[in-house]
Amino acid sequence: MDDGSTDGSLELLRDWARRSRYAVDVLTKPNGGQASARNLGLEHATGEWVTFPDPDDLLERDYLRAAARFAEGHPEVRIMSARPVLLREAAGRLGAAHPRHWQYRRGDRAADLTEEPNVFLGVSSGSFFRLDRIEPQRLRFDPRIRPNFEDAHFAVRYLLEL
Repeated sequence: MDDGSTDGSLELLRDWARRSRYAVDVLTKPNGGQASARNLGLEHATGEWVTFPDPDDLLERDYLRAAARFAEGHPEVRIMSARPVLLREAAGRLGAAHPRHWQYRRGDRAADLTEEPNVFLGVSSGSFFRLDRIEPQRLRFDPRIRPNFEDAHFAVRYLLEL
């Protein structure tokens, strides 16, 4: 998704799509903010799960594969959160711990949010949502919530519908 970038990102996306072994659609639109861009993505989404990495997020090589494996092994799961790791860019290394590292001490696992409500990260950028739960309620990101927290608003509304 290119949201009106002026830094050459669109051409990088198109080049990556041409080289990818997967069918990739590159969407582009005038800049309208994160909510607008994510909503366009939802309009074109197919498959079982969706996620919304932020522009400054770095994803490990097997990030999506690991999420798919976990989802396949836990078909009852309706939302997934990834463990965030801080990149200390100036130092060129990964940070020792994200402020919410305590959530991930027990490793990859399914959790009952009625019993452990604080283990959910609470944002859409590090979470995976089932598309079949989004579409019936036409859940979308609210573009009036700017410049931040539209993702948490989306995630909470998703959880309330579970």
